[in-house]
Amino acid sequence: MALANIAKVDVVAAAAIAKINGLVFTAAAEAFLLDTYTGAAAGYSTRRLATSATNLMRIREDAGDTETDIGYDSNNELDTAAIATHCGTANGYVVTWYDQAGSNDATQGTEGSQPQIYDGTAVITENGKPMIKPSDSNDGFSPIALDMSGNTISMFSVSRLEVSNSILVHFGGTLTERMLTGSSGSTLGDGGQNGMGIGSAELFFNGSTQGTGATRGEVYTQFYQNQTLGTWVGLTDLAGTTVNISSNANFWRMFALQEIIFYDSNQSSNRTGIEENINSDYLIYQPDTTPTSGLLADYSGSAAAYSVRQLSDKAVIALRIRRDSDDEETNIGFDSNGDLDTTAISDFCDTANGYVTRWWDQSTNGNHADQATDASQPQIYNGTAVITENGKPAVLSTLSTFFTMTTRLTAVQSVFNVLSPTDFTGNFTSHILSDSNFQQPDFHSGTSGVYLSSQYAKSSIINGDHYLNSSSVDLTATTRSSGQFAVDIIASTNDVVVGSISKDRSFNRSWVGTRQEIIIYETDQSTNVSGIQSNVNTHFNIYT
Repeated sequence: MALANIAKVDVVAAAAIAKINGLVFTAAAEAFLLDTYTGAAAGYSTRRLATSATNLMRIREDAGDTETDIGYDSNNELDTAAIATHCGTANGYVVTWYDQAGSNDATQGTEGSQPQIYDGTAVITENGKPMIKPSDSNDGFSPIALDMSGNTISMFSVSRLEVSNSILVHFGGTLTERMLTGSSGSTLGDGGQNGMGIGSAELFFNGSTQGTGATRGEVYTQFYQNQTLGTWVGLTDLAGTTVNISSNANFWRMFALQEIIFYDSNQSSNRTGIEENINSDYLIYQPDTTPTSGLLADYSGSAAAYSVRQLSDKAVIALRIRRDSDDEETNIGFDSNGDLDTTAISDFCDTANGYVTRWWDQSTNGNHADQATDASQPQIYNGTAVITENGKPAVLSTLSTFFTMTTRLTAVQSVFNVLSPTDFTGNFTSHILSDSNFQQPDFHSGTSGVYLSSQYAKSSIINGDHYLNSSSVDLTATTRSSGQFAVDIIASTNDVVVGSISKDRSFNRSWVGTRQEIIIYETDQSTNVSGIQSNVNTHFNIYT
């Protein structure tokens, strides 16, 4: 049964019913981040954060210098169509970034210092979302009059470090006071493959006893980057009453931003919830929180799990894709039915082809399957529509396309695949998961169709029990007949390759066809084969 992606919804909206026996019912309002986590001192975003929010930005186009307020669309995201209409072929710059928590708007009246949002053709984006981007180190907003002089400040941002030794936030009025900065190689603002990163900071100061070595006038900071504990660079004392966003003394200092929220209170108990709310919209990282529902909760302990459906209620990202028209990339999540968000892929690729650069691991282990080389990336979109197999989205592989896992697996015991082969030439051998010592399974010959392949081990080196579409298959080397497989699963000593026998192409044997799901366990799942197969088949409808 598919999981509905409810990550973006904090309150389930009731359908509006006109009248029943004279009673009038009104649909429940959607709860936004600042409605749920109240008390923010200021909140700025490229999405709607509060029920009370009206406009998100004021934009200037540089052809005639006319300005207009921009709100949000039907998805509660920045109305990019309205920006394009206003700017046309001119560039668009942010005059005001409206505070959705109150009236502390971030403004910049000097045209030459306004950060950019539109490039004359389209709204500037990162990871598929609108982004405010500095053109140089003079771009930024005037100081915001927030009293942040209490003992605790909590801050949440979606940002990207543009230039080494830049400033994300500056508290106070002088150059040397209270700066939170980033440098090349630091965790601050480093979103890795995704560009943008979700940063959360809890700052304790003015003699606070929270944290080691904190004395009056000094700062102890807990910083999390994509929910991982990290460190800030360049902290001094905190006692100011003004805040500069990505600047000091009105200078931007090169951080790109999509969202930044301030609290003048300790939000450590809400940190995880706030980060998860942000991530459900911006799709920056895959949470490693233990699932409570879905296949990976019912059959726990997987080493890696890749699919075009949502396997865990905690997973938010399925694929990272590249469009070949400009090589831009974005993460793709799930729709309300728990299926791959094909609409988001179509919107992103349009008439370009779409290729998979990362198949995100939905287990809690972060064993993502990556391919950085354009020519070796499997395809997901053909310039017109998402590729499908049996009515479901499918990742299409050719002889030269494959993934490499980010980490090694040591003792694979059970593997479940949903796959459809398209090449049975001669003694062609196609591998689903392999390195130089690890092969599972070999598809030697057969007929076209979607197969559910289930393999579990009885020892570390096995010719174990294998099922094809729930039917047992003999795996002895002499019975590799039509539609059957040969398997040799042993401890992996090298990088694991998904879809090829070797990542250096020393053996020209790869999976040719489509794949829709791969779930790998380092434990024997023989007692769960029937249940896992049933779950998979219910979704993909492979056999009766």
